Amino acid sequence: MVIDDRSVPEDDFVDKLMNDLDRYHDASHVRQYRSSEWQRMLQTSRFVIESLNPYTQHRRISSHTEGVEDAAVDKILDMIGNLDNQIN
Repeated sequence: MVIDDRSVPEDDFVDKLMNDLDRYHDASHVRQYRSSEWQRMLQTSRFVIESLNPYTQHRRISSHTEGVEDAAVDKILDMIGNLDNQIN
C-alpha cells in the first residue's frame, strides 16, 4: 500500500497553523497528520512500514484562497499577515 498525503511538521505551531488554514479553505477538512501520527496509526493497525519517503511541496497562497468565500479568504490572509507577530 502507498499513502501519498500531505502532512504537517512535528511542530505544534506549524501543525495548528496549517490545519487552521485548511479548515478556512475547506470546512470539511478534518486534519493533516504528522508523519509520526501516520506511522503510529499504521503500526497500531499492524502494518509494517517498509519505507518512508518524505518530500516537500510548496504551495502558493492562492491554492488556499481560490474558490473560497470572501470571509474565509479574509481570515486566511489575516492569519498569514499576522505570522510575524505570532513568531516573535
